[in-house]
Amino acid sequence: STPATIILVPIFLPAALSFGVDPTHFGLVVVLNLMIGLIHPPIGLNLLITQAISRAPMKEVVWESLPIIGIMLVVLGIITYVPQTVLWLPELMGVN
Repeated sequence: STPATIILVPIFLPAALSFGVDPTHFGLVVVLNLMIGLIHPPIGLNLLITQAISRAPMKEVVWESLPIIGIMLVVLGIITYVPQTVLWLPELMGVN
């Protein structure tokens, strides 16, 4: 996820700012998207690590990760379309 962040954020951040997206909100959405990618089948790196450590079949590891992926997708939808869910604390602290 680090190379994706280094490559993609400088490309998409100016576009997001031109649309009026808060940079903190943009960063949180990007990071959560990349974390979902790390556990999403079929090539999620964390799935491969989990499978190697547990020595369980990949099918079992993927099946057990589906509820977590579902929850993360719901949270992604909430923070994407309701920015105040993640921006209230920085605004309270005077960061934004």
